[in-house]
Amino acid sequence: MNTDFAKITTAILEGYGLSEGELAKKIGTSQPSIHRIKNGSTEMPNYGLGAKLVKLYSDLTDEEAA
Repeated sequence: MNTDFAKITTAILEGYGLSEGELAKKIGTSQPSIHRIKNGSTEMPNYGLGAKLVKLYSDLTDEEAA
């Protein structure tokens, strides 16, 4: 499965109205890490970080569908 973490991260930031720094704090990483993922410099984050992003994205899309 090819997951586009840049698109997921952008959707999370916009959907929840978070800054990169706020998202980083929420999932336990640094703002520069979020920035690199959002801009595509980091295509595949480590498993733990990727799982947290996918969970937030899933929650967001579930909320929009309801």
